[in-house]
Amino acid sequence: MKIISLPDPTLKNLSQEIIELLKKLVGLENFSLSFAFVQKQAIQRRAKRKKQRALQAVANPEIATKRKLKRHKNKTEAKKRKIEFLRPGYKAKKQRSHALKDLAMVE
Repeated sequence: MKIISLPDPTLKNLSQEIIELLKKLVGLENFSLSFAFVQKQAIQRRAKRKKQRALQAVANPEIATKRKLKRHKNKTEAKKRKIEFLRPGYKAKKQRSHALKDLAMVE
């Protein structure tokens, strides 16, 4: 699952300033080695989490199915919100609550 956020220009500028300051304080070579090491660790952590999710899909298919359904539901709701935003007069249909149906005792 990717999380995509729009870059904040002030935050980006501030981070660039901090990087430049660190380069001056520590030195270019030390900074580059440390920065590359940290990036490599982050990539390894992402790969590890991805591998765990893939293994969980095989080991616990019901959990993986629930996650996939939840992701699909969120995606459709996001599409509806986008359509409502682009077409102000349009109101997307909401899913009916099945709470009473689920509570009913069926023999």
